[in-house]
Amino acid sequence: MVKTRKVSAKRGDYEGKGFPPVIPAQMVGEFSINRERQPIPGRSAMKYIYEPFVGTSGLGFDLNIGEDTFEGKDYSQKSCEDLDVLLRYLMLQTPRGGNLQKILHDSHLVCWRGTMTRLAAQLYETSEPFKMAACRYKGIVFLCEFRTAAKLERLRNQSQREKMMTYWGHKFEQYMTSSVRKMKPETSEPVSQMEEFTVVSKMIFGSTGLRLYMGCEMDAVDLDGRYVELKTHRESLTGGFWRFKAMKWWLQSYFAGVSSIVAGLRSDSGVIHTTERVPLSSFPSRGSGWKDSALIRFLEAVLSAIHESAMSEVEDQVIFLVERNPQAEKVSITRTDDPQYRFLSEEFLEHFA
Repeated sequence: MVKTRKVSAKRGDYEGKGFPPVIPAQMVGEFSINRERQPIPGRSAMKYIYEPFVGTSGLGFDLNIGEDTFEGKDYSQKSCEDLDVLLRYLMLQTPRGGNLQKILHDSHLVCWRGTMTRLAAQLYETSEPFKMAACRYKGIVFLCEFRTAAKLERLRNQSQREKMMTYWGHKFEQYMTSSVRKMKPETSEPVSQMEEFTVVSKMIFGSTGLRLYMGCEMDAVDLDGRYVELKTHRESLTGGFWRFKAMKWWLQSYFAGVSSIVAGLRSDSGVIHTTERVPLSSFPSRGSGWKDSALIRFLEAVLSAIHESAMSEVEDQVIFLVERNPQAEKVSITRTDDPQYRFLSEEFLEHFA
C-alpha cells in the first residue's frame, strides 16, 4: 500500500508566530546561459541596470515594439527545463566522479528558485494547483516542478493579450539594462529569453538546519554590484497590488538575496510612464492578506517532510510526488513508480556515479 504523508496548508497553523530563524539567501555561484541553453561559467550574460532610468517619470517606453520578433521559451512541456540547466552547471564544477555534496556546499535540497516561489505561495493560493517531484541522489534531494494538466491547458490557450503582457515584461528589461556599465540600453535588437544570467544561492532554515541550494535567473546588477529584479505593473503600486502579486514579488526576490525591485508602471496599452525602486524590506509591512513569516514557516515544514520521506528510503532515486490542489488544507507527499516523474538525466547520474 502506498503511503502518503500530509503537511498542513492551513494559514492559521503558521501565522502569528514571528519570523523563523533563517540565514537568508547568500550567493555561492554565478553562471551565464547561452543561446543553446548551455551553462557558461562567469558573467557574460549579466546586465547592468541603467541608473538614469530608475525613479524617473515621463519615460514613454512602448512595450509593444518588437513583439513579432520575440524569441521566448517553450512553456508547453510538462517539466521545467531550468533545472536541467542547473544540473549541467553542476557537472562543470568537477570532473567525472567528483564529490557532489562538496560542490553543492553541503546542501540538503536542490531546486530552481521559481519552484520554491510557487511552493511557498501555496499557503495563500486559491486557484493554481501545484505538482513537484522529489528524488534523492547521493544523499541530496533534488526537486523538479511538473506543470499540472490544468496549467498546461491554460498555457496552450493563452489569449493574445496574455501573450502580449508576458512580452511586455521582457521588453521592459531591455529598456532598462545594458551589457556595458553606464551605457544607455540598446532597444532595437529582438528581445530573447534564450540567454540568461543566473545566480546560485544558498539558504539555511534555522529550525531544521536544512540547507537549500537554488538557481535563480537574475535580471540585472546595479552599479554597487547588488542584484536587482525588474517588474511591471499597471499604473501604480496601490490597492490590490499589495495582496497576491506583492507576495510573489517578495518571495522571488527573497530567495535570490535581492534587496530592491525596480517597478515599471505602465498604461493599459503597455507604455511605461514611471519607474520606482522599492526596497524589498518594505513589502512585508505593506502586504495585505499574507505574512512573510508564515510563508517561510510553511515552506520549511513542507521541505522538512519531503527530506525526511526521501531520506527514509533504503535506495537512492526513489521518487516522491508533492501535490496540492487549490484550497486544499494539506500538501500530499506520495511515493511513485511512474517513470514520467524521473527527471535526473542519465548524463548527470553517470557524471557523479
